[in-house]
Amino acid sequence: MGSKGPPGPPGRALQHRITMNDVYDAYKVKSDHEAVARAPRYIIRPDSRRMVTWDLFTSVALIFTTLVTPYEVAFLESSPPGLYATNRLIDGIFIADMVLQFFLMYKIERAESPEKDGTDAGTGTMWEYRLSRIALQYLRTWLLVDVVSIFPSAFDVIEGGSDISDVKVLRVLRAARLVKLVRLVRSSRLLRRW
Repeated sequence: MGSKGPPGPPGRALQHRITMNDVYDAYKVKSDHEAVARAPRYIIRPDSRRMVTWDLFTSVALIFTTLVTPYEVAFLESSPPGLYATNRLIDGIFIADMVLQFFLMYKIERAESPEKDGTDAGTGTMWEYRLSRIALQYLRTWLLVDVVSIFPSAFDVIEGGSDISDVKVLRVLRAARLVKLVRLVRSSRLLRRW
């Protein structure tokens, strides 16, 4: 009729048997929490109040870039002084965010079973808090995207500080600003974190 469970005393509800893996997992989770608590002060938890505020701040900068950059490239021959200053402020925000990424913990999903990837069975999530591993993870994943998105700012500074009269060069520099839209890829990083 119904599925039979493991044999046990009659009339008693099924009980979970505690295995050595369960004990090890409980110890590992406890030691991970203790290790994160002992992490240096300069390591940032993504779910901290300050980081959530920073993420909102960078999201506003992303929205500004999304809306203003295409308009600026299509319709403005040169940036008005206020827009130029605002663009440099936005660039500063993204550069600061690049620096923060070297100190931001990231999640390490633990395997459900030993067969999946050779790691021990686990429950929940671990946080990577070691600076060298955080930096290596950022170098391997998002650094190139972030550098490419900041690169056109050099053209903006060159164009803003010089008197370029060659129309072809000016068009290339203006079109290069569209590469700033690569910053939109950052939104996937923010969404994935939340």
